[in-house]
Amino acid sequence: MRGHDKAWALNVFSSANALRQYTDEELVGLGVSWVWLGLEGKQSAYAKLNGTDTLTLVRRLQGLGIRVLGSSIVGLPEHGADNIDAAIDHAVAHDTEFHQFMLYTPVPGTPLYAEHRANGTLLSDEECPDADTHGQLRFNYRHPRIRNGEETEYCCGPSAATSR
Repeated sequence: MRGHDKAWALNVFSSANALRQYTDEELVGLGVSWVWLGLEGKQSAYAKLNGTDTLTLVRRLQGLGIRVLGSSIVGLPEHGADNIDAAIDHAVAHDTEFHQFMLYTPVPGTPLYAEHRANGTLLSDEECPDADTHGQLRFNYRHPRIRNGEETEYCCGPSAATSR
């Protein structure tokens, strides 16, 4: 890019730990202008977040003019009525330009799906049709701490829960 005097605007999907490896000058020089960043949750066990203060990272990126789409998971195994509000508040505290909340969803062909199948926790097609397995409305499995469709309200708000 520099060698040919080209200007780029790159929209990227990245992890926090991958972004930390670049200097401010490198990110700007590469033309990164928008990033989809998995924030997951304050207590998540994802290696891609180990050792990263995501709040500071988002502020750093925004200070460089990089717009951030934060992506957070609702319904991790440790989530329940006693801590879900704190998990959502942590995600919102990032003050990203965009934020996506998705339900923790076992999708066919993934290790998570195989785990739920082996444990017998997947819902039947009558309980949750394949067409509803997209992570934006309801679980397709029995969550250990979130029951009776509560996930729809957590992810989508009270009006979505009552319109089902």
